[in-house]
Amino acid sequence: AILSAVGGVMMSLGLGQADFLRAAAFVMAGAMLLFLALAESGQENAGKRARLLGLFFLLLVSYFDLPLLCPVLEALVVPLLLVLYRRQGDGGRIALVGFFELTYALCRTLALAALFGAYTLQVVGMAMLAVAAARFWALLRLYRRA
Repeated sequence: AILSAVGGVMMSLGLGQADFLRAAAFVMAGAMLLFLALAESGQENAGKRARLLGLFFLLLVSYFDLPLLCPVLEALVVPLLLVLYRRQGDGGRIALVGFFELTYALCRTLALAALFGAYTLQVVGMAMLAVAAARFWALLRLYRRA
């Protein structure tokens, strides 16, 4: 989330694309999902382990070069992770993260159509910064509970 936030600031300030930071955040998110899947031991956690591996493969497919599908697939990973570990009263947090994820996916998709003109990097960068903040907040709350 922090790497995405730095990338969002870079893009918002017009300092160029943040492809390297997005790739590093992708690798770290994939490693986190694999680590969580490996940490779920025992027969009673086999379902949760399978869902975490499914999220890992969803994240992996979202990195392919499918312009309209990839932003949507990437936007599903963190909200589904939060749903997997949800507790009573988490509905608002999951909805907020889902909203920012879909907003970011929409901005990335519209950027492909060049609808933002000269401000494409700035709009996508601000959306990237907002989604990074929402991810960080939600995952920090999840970490504190564990």
